[in-house]
Amino acid sequence: MARQADRSMSDVVREILRQALAEKEKEVQQQRAAAALQRLNQLREAAAPYPGDPIAEARMEREQQVDAAWLE
Repeated sequence: MARQADRSMSDVVREILRQALAEKEKEVQQQRAAAALQRLNQLREAAAPYPGDPIAEARMEREQQVDAAWLE
């Protein structure tokens, strides 16, 4: 194999190791990303949605402020 590529055996071995390490690093990154996504999904599921209507509540609060200003 090294003779066919006109390279030394150590060059071929280094290239094989470099490729194997790069592949392993890619697998580790994919596992980390999958774990992070799983954790985000768990957090999303655990977070309860706001039970009310925030826009309606803000409008009501603003109307009360306006009414209070008119009554002063």
